Amino acid sequence: MFHECDEWMLMGNRAGLVHLAKIGRVWKSGWVLAQRILIGRMND
Repeated sequence: MFHECDEWMLMGNRAGLVHLAKIGRVWKSGWVLAQRILIGRMND
């Protein structure tokens, strides 16, 4: 069981990192957008 899991983890590791990178980019752009909206409201 463990060996199969480890092998699967190694195979999925690169795909997982790419997936995390995509999520990170979306999250970062969303965070920047949210900050702009908050700053815009504070300035009004």
